[in-house]
Amino acid sequence: MTNKEVAGIFEAIADLLQLQGAEVFRVDALTDDLGDLRGQGRLESIPGIGKALAAKIEELLDTGELEFYRELLAEVPPGLVQMIEIPDLGPKTARRLYEELGIDTVEKLEEAARAERIRVLKGFGARSEEKLLNNLEVWRRGRERVLSAKALAVAEPLVETLAEVPGVLQVSLAGSLRRGRDTTKDIDLLV
Repeated sequence: MTNKEVAGIFEAIADLLQLQGAEVFRVDALTDDLGDLRGQGRLESIPGIGKALAAKIEELLDTGELEFYRELLAEVPPGLVQMIEIPDLGPKTARRLYEELGIDTVEKLEEAARAERIRVLKGFGARSEEKLLNNLEVWRRGRERVLSAKALAVAEPLVETLAEVPGVLQVSLAGSLRRGRDTTKDIDLLV
């Protein structure tokens, strides 16, 4: 697991904690390979990394998964996690919309903005609703196709996992990923 992948998990954890109302501190980028620093308390020598965080990093490096992250995901409504993908809609705002208006899905968010119910909240107004609706459209267009590099980051571990299944003789990419397109709408695999 790369530093970037580990950082991505911890960024997602920070977002989930903010959705729950916790104050979080973001960690600066680390240039040293975390895998090289594993064990014998070496991770803890990095400023900002204590025993608990070092243990979580080691769990991620050893297993590729983090139980704490899975538990947080189970505690937060999935629609809130999806809402923070919308440009300029951060975890604190999503949490506020959830607590004050009961908005817990992208669909409810759009419905509330079109019904002009968001503008009644302190700090929001007609322009905020209009910007939100525009950002929803940008988000939807961005979800239609993704960069192939991003899709490959998901597809390659799937290929490796499927190749290990008993009885599977071959696994290969298909569709736009196999053809080397710049973007793709889905991941096609032949097993």
